[in-house]
Amino acid sequence: MKIPSVRHSGKLGDAVYSLAGVQTFGLSDFYLACGSHISHATGELLLPLLNEQPYIRSAKLWSGEHYEYDLDEFRKLGLGYNLADAHLIPLGLRSSCRDNVWLTVSKKLSIENRPFVLARSKDYRGIDGFWETIYSEWGSQAIFIGTDHEYADFTHEIGEVPHIRTENMLQVAELIAGSKLFIGNQSCPLAIAEGLKHPLIQEVCLKNPNCIFFREVCYPITTGTQFPAVLNEIRNRDLL
Repeated sequence: MKIPSVRHSGKLGDAVYSLAGVQTFGLSDFYLACGSHISHATGELLLPLLNEQPYIRSAKLWSGEHYEYDLDEFRKLGLGYNLADAHLIPLGLRSSCRDNVWLTVSKKLSIENRPFVLARSKDYRGIDGFWETIYSEWGSQAIFIGTDHEYADFTHEIGEVPHIRTENMLQVAELIAGSKLFIGNQSCPLAIAEGLKHPLIQEVCLKNPNCIFFREVCYPITTGTQFPAVLNEIRNRDLL
């Protein structure tokens, strides 16, 4: 039986959302194309996580190989679609495919006494007081993952937490999987947390809210008034 091949040109989070559909193929080869959206160095960061997935036979940077499925078709749908749905629709797949776990890791990494993982990208912010509330509640029990620039921005604007540097997105996934709760805005780590179906709180960017999911222990925050109910539910679920 011929193994299908797929191609995606990033961004990294977009490629992660595409996996909700890719896993339905059973087994495939995944080509990550570098160019206008990601550099070769950035693309290399995702390959270990892709190759960890049991439904991907081989993941590598694209160098002109033939492929059957162009995952960049999602871009033609424009704004207004959930990013996982935008990948599923061109493949003729139902949105329910994104309700399943589509990422797995063989090990989990945890930091002693710091069960909360924070990630804050420079884009897609939008909720006044979101990070200040998070820091007040869990800053003493949290770690930060992300680039040095993102970390410097966080400590300057919000406060100090330990920065755990990662070599690739597989290590990011292992740290998220080993935590009690992931907290972040739209980013590749958020896409990873969703693929793992891990407990999360999301700062939703209202200008382009295209990665909101509704499931158990998933809290998309669109206004600060939601925090009391969310914090109470998290306490009741014994995630603290």
